[in-house]
Amino acid sequence: MGKDAVAMAVAILFISTGAAAAQALGTQASDAKFSTIRVAGKGSVQAEPDTATIRIGVTTEDANAQPAVSANTAATAKVISELQATGIEKKDLKTANFSVYPQYRNEGEHKHQIAGYRVSNTVTVTVRDTSKVGDILSKAAAAGSNQINGPSFSVSTPEKYLNEARKKAVENAMDKARAYAAAAGMKLGEVLEMSEPGVPAPVLAGGGTRGLAASAPVPIEAGEERLEAYVYLVIALKP
Repeated sequence: MGKDAVAMAVAILFISTGAAAAQALGTQASDAKFSTIRVAGKGSVQAEPDTATIRIGVTTEDANAQPAVSANTAATAKVISELQATGIEKKDLKTANFSVYPQYRNEGEHKHQIAGYRVSNTVTVTVRDTSKVGDILSKAAAAGSNQINGPSFSVSTPEKYLNEARKKAVENAMDKARAYAAAAGMKLGEVLEMSEPGVPAPVLAGGGTRGLAASAPVPIEAGEERLEAYVYLVIALKP
């Protein structure tokens, strides 16, 4: 092969190699310009609470600890018996606190000496029929409970409602993304990422009551609970 032929072959090889390199660089440049949009969406649904939680307790006092405990035990047993009579099952009754505290004198020459003892026993009650809450509160007070807090209402199966809230969250995020893309003169491509942050279902809490002494059911309104879902999307953008 002559010198001219060799030189031409080398030139062709160089041009081919350079074209391939340029093509590779062009692909990388195109990838580098790949545009995305990140948006957050929120969806919510309203649900009627079907469960209530109440803390019902008895507090007694006596100059000596043992009589205070005995009186408290008898009173608490009476309250629990009354609760079970309303249809509350044993599995829905749970001791939340039991305490015995000395009470001290605050005045006179015997200041800081023990004047007596206070005993408290509190039971957490789960009510699975919210229509009975008012009646339960009244009967607990009539049976001797003098420490009542609640009720706190909640939905026992939030997932059933949260799935609908999640759909609304995605729709909300997509609507935002379309608006942003249109404003920028672009269109939406594929959804590249989708994630949901951990958001606990909210609980609608009722007010506390103490020292109830009514025979008629206490008026209670469960209201509605808002269940919310959130989603984050990463979406490709097209010219």
